[in-house]
Amino acid sequence: KPYVGTLKLTIVEASGLRDTNLVARQNPIVYAKYKDVELKTSVCKGGHKTPKWNETLEFKIDNPPGDTEEIQVVIKDKETLKEDFLGEVVLPLPLLITNKKRWWRVFQNMKKNQVEGQLHLIASFEGKGGYPTKKEDNSNSRHGIIKAEYGVPRDRMIN
Repeated sequence: KPYVGTLKLTIVEASGLRDTNLVARQNPIVYAKYKDVELKTSVCKGGHKTPKWNETLEFKIDNPPGDTEEIQVVIKDKETLKEDFLGEVVLPLPLLITNKKRWWRVFQNMKKNQVEGQLHLIASFEGKGGYPTKKEDNSNSRHGIIKAEYGVPRDRMIN
């Protein structure tokens, strides 16, 4: 099902980021992009490898089937004349909508699976779409499935 609503993405903090400066401390900034909309945090001056933002970015989500289902996040070191790449994270919409608070791995190089750091995010979604809502138990199911519980060991399932 498509997602339609508002996604609030709080960029809390990062840890273990790549150090691109030989002498000075880094000034990290986060850019988040969904489709053609790019939002950013403020620069965390002197945040270096463990910046803290606690800033919320708000995206209007309108996601028809087959459309973009991810938010791209890039962390950079903001310098006076340039920005150095620190890492990136690709956030799948279904995981953001179901996992509210989480640390995500920051990739230095996704193709080579090189991870350098983590990014702490809190997501909240107000809207509709995604996985179907839980249906009432129908013991007279004619489709062969009477009851299933996700993530519960077989010996603890309710019959």
